[in-house]
Amino acid sequence: MNNLQNSLANLQQQMGQIPGLIQRVSNLENYNKWSRFDTIVDCAAGQTVLAALQQAAAYQSANIGIKGVCHEAVVIGQPNTSLYGVGSGDGLALDRGNGQSVLAVTATGRIGLSNLTLSGGSTGLTISWGVPLTYATSTSSTAAQRASLSPLVRPC
Repeated sequence: MNNLQNSLANLQQQMGQIPGLIQRVSNLENYNKWSRFDTIVDCAAGQTVLAALQQAAAYQSANIGIKGVCHEAVVIGQPNTSLYGVGSGDGLALDRGNGQSVLAVTATGRIGLSNLTLSGGSTGLTISWGVPLTYATSTSSTAAQRASLSPLVRPC
């Protein structure tokens, strides 16, 4: 244990001799909090939008593409998040009538949806009251009239 303590003390001493090192490390640690998370979820490879949203939680904003059709219910609870379909027909799907929305938006910051296909579920898209949403060419094969949209929806 003494060797480990001595090594640690020696390392701390050496680190203190590098000007600004502590501040630079701190800046790197905080970098993710102010940057944007960009990724494409490959549904056919077993990736999930939920996992991407969990990774994105450390960032100020997220831009997540969906390649293929992911079979999962997704809740966007973080502001400044965009979901888009990479190609035609890409998006999210659930079994019909399972009591869940395919996509639910609960975040109170800007949310973007584009080129998404939502199918199945009890509701294709549910948006909490007062959520500002930007959308373009999103489709839902579940009855669109059952999707609840706030009055603050702004088309692109």
